[in-house]
Formats: sequence, C-alpha cells, structure tokens
Amino acid sequence: MGSMRSSRLAIQAGERALVNAGLEPDQIGAVVVSTCTGYLCPGLAGYVVQGLGLRADVKAFDLVGQGCAAALPNFSLGRALLGSGACEHVLSICVEVSSAAMYLDNDPGVLISACLFGDGAGAAVLSGQAKPEARRVQWTDSASLIEPGPA
Repeated sequence: MGSMRSSRLAIQAGERALVNAGLEPDQIGAVVVSTCTGYLCPGLAGYVVQGLGLRADVKAFDLVGQGCAAALPNFSLGRALLGSGACEHVLSICVEVSSAAMYLDNDPGVLISACLFGDGAGAAVLSGQAKPEARRVQWTDSASLIEPGPA
C-alpha cells in the first residue's frame, strides 16, 4: 500500500516540478528518487519514469534509506550528472509515506513522531543553465560529514 501511494505522490510532485520549470518530460535526462518508504523491485524511479512519460533512455536512480537528509545526496547526484555533461536537466524527487509504518499508542515518542512525520513528496528540476524567466535557486555547494562514533 505504501509503495503505491509513494509512486502516486512522486509522480504528482514530478508533474508540478516540470510545469514550474516549463519543461516537457522528454527534456529530462535523469531522475533521482529518494525514499525510505519500503523496498520496491524495480525501484520507485522506474514507476516515476513510466508515470511521467519520461524518455526510454532517461537515467533513473533510486536512493533508499537516507531519512531526513535525503535531499542532500539526491542533489549531489544531480549536480554530478549535470557537471559531467550526462544530461541537461535532472528531476529530483523525495517522497515518504510515513503512515505506512506508523502505529499509535500512548508512548510519548510515538505520539511525537506522529506529529512530526507525514506523507508527502517534493520535487525540483535541476539544470546547469537557468532560464532567465524561470523561478530558480542557485545552489553553489554543500558538504556532509558522517560521524560513526557513539552519540
């Protein structure tokens, strides 16, 4: 159930991102989908490619299990694809269906989680060259640090 809902949310977010960018599906060279919602085989990116009508030769990537920080590696992969010249536009999507894994009881931690996390998706088109008339954000750089030591 969560997997079907995640694909619908991801496709809807992708449609909106394409409209906002003023692009047609055949102009997308790669799609990167991040989620923690279940495991699909084939991956969620394949369902997004089909649902949006992206090109048959689009590069499709699934990034799974990164949680709240998923947008950063998603954007990093998009930047690498753009920087390599592999494509002109990358569709970046993050989607979660938290309700598929939630249960409710009186435990304060469970109640706080139920208030913080919900079902949703966000998407953006990443491009190496911005259109002057398009709504845009310029991303210059990012970094991350993984500290495996005790918390």
